Amino acid sequence: MHEPAGKMAKEAGGPPNDEGRRRFLRHGVCASGLLLFGWRGLPALAQDKPMLDPDAYQARALDYVEEAANAQGNPAYQAGRRCGNCDFFTASSQACGLFPDHRVASDGWCSGWTASTS
Repeated sequence: MHEPAGKMAKEAGGPPNDEGRRRFLRHGVCASGLLLFGWRGLPALAQDKPMLDPDAYQARALDYVEEAANAQGNPAYQAGRRCGNCDFFTASSQACGLFPDHRVASDGWCSGWTASTS
């Protein structure tokens, strides 16, 4: 009725297995490489993304328009608000955090507009 010491150590929260440690280190190295070298490539990747179609489901859900002036009938719109001065917008790549698979017009607007902190 004696159990092997290795089995008891694992059940009792013994040392982590080597496979889990290797996986953690491998993912850490990949993440570090992305942080060190990958950020320069992200704007180029964003430039390859298509412009957001205002008729797309996600765009309609947030009342997106390519020209902010066309949103004047929307009660959430206020003059002067546009993608170019929104916190979700990155001018260099025309990327928007609300529409990650598309680029948006800097003169556009959507109901998710948030004042830029910079």
